[in-house]
Amino acid sequence: MSVNADAAVERFLNSPALSDATRRAYRCDLRDFTGWLRASGVAFEAVDTRVLAEYTAEIGRSGRG
Repeated sequence: MSVNADAAVERFLNSPALSDATRRAYRCDLRDFTGWLRASGVAFEAVDTRVLAEYTAEIGRSGRG
């Protein structure tokens, strides 16, 4: 089963528990993450702790942190 990352992000962001400011901040962070997944050739459903560690290491190396 293939997961549409953009649709999954939007479902998450539609939670009524999130404030507008939180929703905006999360949207930026998740847009960066899904863009990195695409550029890295990693499928959304393949995300695990190893992939998250690679992403956070990349953020650290790039100074975006």
